[in-house]
Amino acid sequence: MKSLRLKWCVLWMLIIGLYSCKTKQYFQAVRVETQELPIEITAAMDSTSMMVSDSAVLEDNWVAMPMKAGEFQNLLRDKIDHAIALRHGFTGLLLKDLEADTMIFNLNEHKYFVSASNTKIFTLFACLKSIKDSLAAFKYVETDTTFTLWGTGDPTLLHPAFEGMTTTDFLKNKMTGKVVRLANSNILPPYGKGWMWDDYNDSYQAEITAMPIYGNVLSVKQQKNKLSIVPSSPLLNLNIQSEVPYVRRDRDENHFYLPANLSGNAYFNQEVPYKHAASINTQLLGEIMGVPIDTVQLPLPIVHQTRYSWPVDTVLRRMMQKSDNMLAEHLLINAAMQSIETIQVGTYIQWVKDTYFQDMPQRIYWVDGSGLSRYNRVSPSSIVYILTRMYKEEKKERLFSFFNETKVKSDDGTNRPEKSPPIILGKSGSMAGVYNLSGYLVTKSGRTLVFSFMNNNFDTTVRNARLAVADILNFVVENY
Repeated sequence: MKSLRLKWCVLWMLIIGLYSCKTKQYFQAVRVETQELPIEITAAMDSTSMMVSDSAVLEDNWVAMPMKAGEFQNLLRDKIDHAIALRHGFTGLLLKDLEADTMIFNLNEHKYFVSASNTKIFTLFACLKSIKDSLAAFKYVETDTTFTLWGTGDPTLLHPAFEGMTTTDFLKNKMTGKVVRLANSNILPPYGKGWMWDDYNDSYQAEITAMPIYGNVLSVKQQKNKLSIVPSSPLLNLNIQSEVPYVRRDRDENHFYLPANLSGNAYFNQEVPYKHAASINTQLLGEIMGVPIDTVQLPLPIVHQTRYSWPVDTVLRRMMQKSDNMLAEHLLINAAMQSIETIQVGTYIQWVKDTYFQDMPQRIYWVDGSGLSRYNRVSPSSIVYILTRMYKEEKKERLFSFFNETKVKSDDGTNRPEKSPPIILGKSGSMAGVYNLSGYLVTKSGRTLVFSFMNNNFDTTVRNARLAVADILNFVVENY
């Protein structure tokens, strides 16, 4: 009997097993006892989780928007998808109709991109808010015996693009017969965060100083058999070498090597940043003024005077259209000195974000004025936010004058007449694997659009990416 019962039990178990394999399985939650951690350990874990989840604490205000459906949007997306130069990279595009205040196309507009020189759009916005009419050449306090000045980062002093100013005459008059002190020299790092160390010989990476002179570069020009080297000073050691094809500088010293066949070139023009620019500039300024200049560390007193130099629009226009990194970095310092009286760019950037960017749709990672650093990361939506604000807050003629105009081809491939719609006004930003273009479009139909077209990590040349972007934007202005 027991044997029979055992056989029946085995049979039933087999039947139940086969049935369970063909049915949905359910799992029963099992209660697990946990031990409560000590209070100090729990607090430490909470603190760590807050640091890790910083992006969750500072939530973006960005809200996903469905792409507007329609023939234009579908054709535009198709052109982007079939752009060979962009196919292996990452692309974001946001188009907004400023008159209707509506988004007309959005692709990855909330994703982050290395902004390169599109960062200068944020610098432009900050300067327009902080610098009223003219740059502050320097701030100063004088007595009968002393003349103390604080550098404001004004990049125009003895800059070849800004000749004819009376700043040097003013300084000579004030410094004669007095003890002269520069009160905030050598307190800025020469490079921005994340700048490339091996770009030290390139003109676009001049050092950052409180009191720049000559654009902080050695300029070597050969034109019509006339050689010009500025500044000409024993502080900058020049040597001739037959094996160098262009001007080179030692990485850590001001030893410059000029090509031996320089005099045989009909035209030669190169700018090379000099090292230790803050201390070199102090000595150069003393040589020009004919007086020794002492360097001290003194806070700017509440009661002081300010000397002004160039109209801000003139310098901003060159900064944007030439994409001049040296101007961008020092304009940001100038804006900081005129608004909150600091030359610490990080402090000023945070002040700008706290003051003006409270309703920005996303956080931005903004670390310098020029965009040289790959630490700068923003989204197309953030750039469109800035461009839209400037369009609403500035006169259109003034705003548009800061941007370069891109030639628009007509349907037959010829250039359209200048200053007639359609028009592409943009600020580019490029480095290896990066090409961005952001600005304003005036379409063939007369509509004004704001756009940000960002491309990162493509595997072709910047030129090919630029041509692809131009072709796509040409389609927009012709067809919207």
